[in-house]
Amino acid sequence: MIRLLYGKDEFTISEKVIAMRDQIHPEEMREFNTMTYEGMDLTRPELVNAISVVPFMADTRLVIVKDFLKKFDRYSGTDSLGDWKGIVDDLESISTTTQLLFVEQDLSNRNPMLRFLKKIGNVEYHPLLKFRELTQWTLDRASTEGMSINFDAARYLADAVGPDLRLIDSELKKLHLYNDFGVITIDSVRDMVAQVREQSVFKVVDFVIEGRSKDAIIVASQLLESGSSPSMITRMIERQVRFLLVAKDLKSRDIPVSEFGKRLSLSGYPLTKTLDMEKNISMDRLRLMHDLILSMDLKVRDGVLLEHLALDFLIAQLSGK
Repeated sequence: MIRLLYGKDEFTISEKVIAMRDQIHPEEMREFNTMTYEGMDLTRPELVNAISVVPFMADTRLVIVKDFLKKFDRYSGTDSLGDWKGIVDDLESISTTTQLLFVEQDLSNRNPMLRFLKKIGNVEYHPLLKFRELTQWTLDRASTEGMSINFDAARYLADAVGPDLRLIDSELKKLHLYNDFGVITIDSVRDMVAQVREQSVFKVVDFVIEGRSKDAIIVASQLLESGSSPSMITRMIERQVRFLLVAKDLKSRDIPVSEFGKRLSLSGYPLTKTLDMEKNISMDRLRLMHDLILSMDLKVRDGVLLEHLALDFLIAQLSGK
């Protein structure tokens, strides 16, 4: 069986991967019959060999290949796949005892390998949920995990966190404990919202980098409603842009990634998120963003614009491709 899971909804994809692992029986043989490969460095002979091995004392064997299809985004058809052209025949003859799972982020619809897998395998696209879908997901997740949350609390939590399902899941578990395993109310969610403001600012910057000004303004509005000031949000956006500029500079000077945390004075989630963001934006765009922030700040100081309007204008300008 061949299966592809792709899209930006990392949490749903990761849960499906775990579910596939759990299907390997007997349980004590799962580790021996689950192999994971990094697709960008994988050669065709290595992949063929991986899917040809028989299961070890089990009915099936799971082969997980991450970030393999992305390198085919630049191709326009199977005739230009180079050394990989023959993989079409290789995959069509995969053993019935092998489960081959490709795990990807976003892919171009023109990707020839994506088109091929749609013909011979099970392809699932998992984009980020839209804001109107998050409340229902939160309610469903709480129910699945044996928790109780009322509708207003679920909507407030979904609005505060945004489409990061892993973070919503984590906060639900915290709130469940916070409420002594009782019903999660909107008041308890409001108490928790302050703890996710930093993650929300990351979402604003994420959306800005992706050119999603509408989503960025929605998250910024939620921050304002939870007590943040326009100037605070602007300062945190500016702070993140500065971190990204420094990260770009360190990378250009071949400074080891292990040194980035010390140079940036960051660790944990903020450091990981900054390093992820740095990969998706150019130095030129970061410089332009820095200049736009400075220009808007001067307009607020000179009384040309009110803070709330200035924040919306700034986000719209920063999101321009």
